[in-house]
Amino acid sequence: MKWIRKYKLLIVAGILLALYFTGYSVDRSPRVKVNAETGILDLTGVRLDQDIVGLEGQWEFFWNRYVLPGETEVAGDRAYIQVPGSWNKFSGNPEQSGYGTATYRLQILIPQETRLAFFVPRVHTAYEMFVNGELVAGAGTVGKNLEDSDPRYMPQIVLFESRAGVNEILINVSNFHHRSGGMLESIQLGSEENILRLQTG
Repeated sequence: MKWIRKYKLLIVAGILLALYFTGYSVDRSPRVKVNAETGILDLTGVRLDQDIVGLEGQWEFFWNRYVLPGETEVAGDRAYIQVPGSWNKFSGNPEQSGYGTATYRLQILIPQETRLAFFVPRVHTAYEMFVNGELVAGAGTVGKNLEDSDPRYMPQIVLFESRAGVNEILINVSNFHHRSGGMLESIQLGSEENILRLQTG
């Protein structure tokens, strides 16, 4: 049945050509998989000008704490949590509730100074994001209870100049409006061009 196989190939080729000429793409950017361990993500071997990396793995985690840059060394109650994922099943959360507040911290090792970008997805349900001590993004109002917090889902792109060596990400999150709390989706890191293409592609 050679004609059937040729017919199928023609159909596939037609679909690919149609996708090409309409500019459609699920993801035009290459990706690499690197997992953080004990709060450190080593990207010294990654070409960030070419690749997009999900900030996944073990983040430092301060449950029911609101920690600001410069306070992590004295904050206490340090643990680790898997990102992406809900904090409902975190062992230090005895009620297994999605309600609460927490601080996430990740140290990223980058070999050189360069201009990069994050794509920050939805965070459940309000957050503030600091990079190297500077407040760079946020959505909603982070609070310690229902009355003081305000939820908002607002995926966004954040541009920043990386340092050569250690770069610190600190994210304060609160949730009193959804059954699952925390960072349920991974932040993406890459060049400004690739992150913008990830959104528009």
